[in-house]
Formats: sequence, C-alpha cells, structure tokens
Amino acid sequence: MGWERMKIASVTYRLARNRLSNSDLIEYIRQITPHLNEAEFGLLAKRINIGFKLTGSQYRYRHMNRTDVTAHVVDAARQALEAAHLAPRDVSVIIYVGVGRGCLEPATAALVQKRLGAVNATSFDVLDACVSWVRGLQIAQALMKTSGYANVLLVNCEMGMDEYGVSDELTADNLDLYFSGLTLSEAATACVLQPGGEDFEFHCRTFPEGFGYCMIPMANAASFVAGEVPEEARPGKFLALSTQLVNTGLHGIETVYFDAGLDKTDPPELTLIHSVSEKASKAALNRIGLAWDRHFDIHASHGNCVSASIPLGICLAREAGRLRPGMDTLLIGAGAGVSVGLCRFRFA
Repeated sequence: MGWERMKIASVTYRLARNRLSNSDLIEYIRQITPHLNEAEFGLLAKRINIGFKLTGSQYRYRHMNRTDVTAHVVDAARQALEAAHLAPRDVSVIIYVGVGRGCLEPATAALVQKRLGAVNATSFDVLDACVSWVRGLQIAQALMKTSGYANVLLVNCEMGMDEYGVSDELTADNLDLYFSGLTLSEAATACVLQPGGEDFEFHCRTFPEGFGYCMIPMANAASFVAGEVPEEARPGKFLALSTQLVNTGLHGIETVYFDAGLDKTDPPELTLIHSVSEKASKAALNRIGLAWDRHFDIHASHGNCVSASIPLGICLAREAGRLRPGMDTLLIGAGAGVSVGLCRFRFA
C-alpha cells in the first residue's frame, strides 16, 4: 500500500572550503594559463569581467585541489537524517541526483549508501543535468505512492569542479564556450522526504533542439554525439553555448508554465530558480509574470551549484527567514537537454 502525500522533513548542505571572488578566480586563471602573454591575458580578463557583470556573478565556492568530496555529502546526509530523527538503517531509498561523480558505474548512490551505512535501502542515480533534483522529488513521490517507501534520501555532490569547470586552454577567443564554467560552484546537499504534507505538483518537459548547447563530453563522445558537439569541445571539460542555452531555457520555462495553467492560479509566495545568472532568473520571472521581490536568488553569493542550486536555495532561504513553514513555493529548474522542471508545493 502506498502513501498519499509527501513532505520535506529536512534539507542540509555543505560548501567547498574556498570562497572565491571574481578577482580570486581571475588570478587562478592567470596561474593555469602561463602560455598567454600579458596582452592576451589582459584581453581575456577584461572579457571575463564583462561576463561577470552581465550575469551578476560575484562569488563561488571551490576546493581548488583534489579531496575526498564524498565525505561532504555523507556528512550532509547524516545531519539531514538526524534532523528528521532517523538513523541510516531507517532509510528506504537513496537517490543520487548530482552531475558530479567519479565513475559512470556503479551508481554513486550505492557509494553514499555504503559510507552512510544505510543497510536496508535500495539506491540508484537520476541524471537530468541541473534539473536532476526536481526529477528526484518527482520520482520519490511516485515511489511513495506506488510502493509505500517511507523515508527517501535525495543526495548530490556537485564538487570536483576543478577538473572540468576551468580550462587551461581558455583564451579570449574561446571564452564564449567556456565562460559558464567560471560561474560553477561546489556544494553537496541531502534531503529527507517522508509521507505527509500535501502533494507536490510537477510539470516537466524536455526541448531536445537544445541538446548540444551544454555538455561535458566523454572520451568516446564522437561515437555517440557526432555532429552535436562544437569542434572546440574537449573530453571532461564543461562547455555551454550560453546565449542559445538561456534562450531555449527561457522559452521552455514560459511554455511549461503557461501550458500547465499556473498563470491562472494565485502567484506563489516564494520562487526558487536554478540560477545560471541573475539576469536569466529575472528574465524567466518576467516572462511568466512573477515578481522578483518574491524570489530568492543565490547566484551572486554562491554561483551556479548545478543540481545543488535549488536545495541549497531552500536552505539559505530558510536561514534568511524568507522561506517559512506553510509557504506556497514554486521551484523552477532548467538545464542541459534542454530540460525544464517546475515543482509547486507547500513547504512543510
């Protein structure tokens, strides 16, 4: 017998140790691009600063060296379970919803399960780029309704960005492809979902015409995505055609929102967007007719945390007193694919 409803019992997060300003990151880029002469680097830095001004980027969190990042998500998971008055043995399902990972198989969720000691759980991964956390919520609710799982743990670990977020091949000429990587930030989050509360309302759709606009190619990319990857793409390096990606994402958000009839309901009390930039978030809200003063944005202070952006936003909004129990909340996710996921619920 399944459960009828779902609630967020707890959400926790961990950040990478170093908080980097724009100037800190530019200095790091100087260190890893010694092949650029002073004039070349000066032009690159100038264009990067223009990009930061346009996007509203100010800070991001990075480890800046190799470290055991899995420890961060396990710590977050233990804290989330404690807040929900649960032990690891009480967990029914672990769903890993991050892009960050160390191997293609087995599921990263299984590693978290092992290190957490959640001996009674089943575990698997969900990957839908920056929308993965919203997809995980949707799957968790379905599992509760159909299979009766009582305690579901959503986790992600968007860390290790040094490996693919900043390319040592960066120049002023290829900045358009790699600029988005400069806004990436590192965070791990954990969320416990339990029966109760009210149903979460989901509206999701993928716009595959934007498939090639954002990706991290693998070494065998040519075998799978020939013709879809820019010639400048390098295996293991994050790249994005930012203008095309944002425009397709904005169109997708607008389409899904109005097709779902959300414009005919009372506006939510708070919105949280997977924020690739403040400019994009403001444009998204403007297109669907929602007010910026009812939105909580983390891009300037925490950068683009990939699938961790929305759960981190929930935590920070709660800490700031902007998100309170009972509030009608709208989550807006958009990411590579191009996938769009909207989730409306009442925060428990």
